[in-house]
Amino acid sequence: MSGPLPRPGARPPGAALDDPEIAAAVRLSFLRRVPAASLVRLLDDALDVVVPAGGVIHPEGGPPFAMLVVSGLVRIVASSPDGRQATIRYARSGAQLGFGSLFSVLPNVVAAVALRDTRVVALRPGRAHELATTDPAIAAALLAELSDRIIAYQGELVGSTFSGLRQKVARHLLDIAQPARGAGPLVAHISQAALADAVGTSREVVVRVLRDLRVAGLVETGRDGVVLLAPERLHEESWPTTP
Repeated sequence: MSGPLPRPGARPPGAALDDPEIAAAVRLSFLRRVPAASLVRLLDDALDVVVPAGGVIHPEGGPPFAMLVVSGLVRIVASSPDGRQATIRYARSGAQLGFGSLFSVLPNVVAAVALRDTRVVALRPGRAHELATTDPAIAAALLAELSDRIIAYQGELVGSTFSGLRQKVARHLLDIAQPARGAGPLVAHISQAALADAVGTSREVVVRVLRDLRVAGLVETGRDGVVLLAPERLHEESWPTTP
């Protein structure tokens, strides 16, 4: 897998918000609660990075980090000793990555992988930690974000415990689906093998689940991924993992 690539022509401190894409991601994130002056300090010396599809944004067991997803799609994944994988969540524009690692002595047990070419703003961990402990506005915004993340992970635990594979497949297809060009349907650009990894099962099982969903008129499968023909009905299939 290839790793992060710094974007050429990095912007000077405080100028990141002049980039429309970064500014839009900030508005979608917990950072929208942070006053402008504090936000500029937080983004000072941040790295503007592009990670190619398939690249590891941050490895399992890596050092503390803090990132904001600007564009693309990130899979947060846990791996077992025998090589099996399970998706913890997907992260899009405005999602934060790694902020919890700044305050924990426990090792990071998940990896962040780019499913598509993904742009992130990587904050300096030391600076982010310092400001979170000295700037009340940043501390309050981060506390709200981490609280939401804890509740979301509790929901994931409920879903992984009580939902079946069909529900898990439906949920993951909804999570990663994107509108097709023009006015087309939603499309989940994912292979059967990758979908199997995401829900923690074998490719053969996923093939059977997709066949059942296809027979029910919920999806179509093709070389480019899975087309969601009836997202509302598929959402009903995803209970209880989707609020």
